[in-house]
Amino acid sequence: MPTKPETFFVGKDVALALGDSKPENAISTHVDIEDKTTTLIQGTGSNYKSKVVIINESGLYSLILSSKLPQAKAFKRWVTSEVLPQIRQTGG
Repeated sequence: MPTKPETFFVGKDVALALGDSKPENAISTHVDIEDKTTTLIQGTGSNYKSKVVIINESGLYSLILSSKLPQAKAFKRWVTSEVLPQIRQTGG
């Protein structure tokens, strides 16, 4: 049986979008080990490869929901006041 493809996000980009000044610390503190991995990414037109931490969808939500930064507040409010109650009420 084929497995469903998983979506990944660049952890540093997510943390920076939330306004975190130390994205590596945020990722190591708030994202579980099974929700992140390190990969090498080569830039366009370059032979240089950068180490990048990518996080799965669970890691994305962990990072956002554990953030105390203002940029995450609206998203947390939406998820906890609208999305989760709707899922509970409708079962999906």
